[in-house]
Amino acid sequence: MDRDPDALCVPPLRSMADPLVARCLYSGKGYMIPLNQCMDYSELYEDIFRTFQFFPTDNVELQYSVPGCEVCFLRNDRDFQMLFCSARIHRLECVDISVLKVGGGFRRNGSVDSGSEVIDEDDYLGDAFRTEVHKTYLSDEWTS
Repeated sequence: MDRDPDALCVPPLRSMADPLVARCLYSGKGYMIPLNQCMDYSELYEDIFRTFQFFPTDNVELQYSVPGCEVCFLRNDRDFQMLFCSARIHRLECVDISVLKVGGGFRRNGSVDSGSEVIDEDDYLGDAFRTEVHKTYLSDEWTS
């Protein structure tokens, strides 16, 4: 049987017997985990979260790099599948995943109940900066 020279040649997907190895790095520490396409992003994220013992309120970002793309974000299942595609294209067997703790904010569905209340006018200023008389900054009232 002759092959069509114009046909696309798609390399086979990685099988479970041929996993991609991820070297997860955070704060000078690392661990390796085999990845396969039966996994999804949330499994990887939760494994990393447990391994590095983050708090539930920590906001963690995952990034990896491949030749030609210095920073690739790993945020969802689609990005997770692109990790496999990129590894296959570049014939990589191991990919470094940088684990970054970003901000001090809330993760996913955070709450603002414990936040500070809105402060009226210039109450947040000390006595040295507070004006005694409120000044009008516009010479005329706003008219439509």
